[in-house]
Amino acid sequence: MAVAVSEQRSGYGRALKQAMIDAAIEAGAVAVTSLVHRQNVAMLALNRGFGAELIEIEDKPDYWGCLIRLP
Repeated sequence: MAVAVSEQRSGYGRALKQAMIDAAIEAGAVAVTSLVHRQNVAMLALNRGFGAELIEIEDKPDYWGCLIRLP
């Protein structure tokens, strides 16, 4: 998932993430995962806002794994 730099902070990222979560729930998924660069503070905050758990990825030290458990 990505939002054009010129459109960041407009709510598109949140809307896209919510749509992804809704589709995952509809499909019967139990979680949504993302790989986010550690310097991408906005995307990390967005994932945390959805309740994501940040997980260290051993072979990708520049990234966090973001795990959102679904109801």
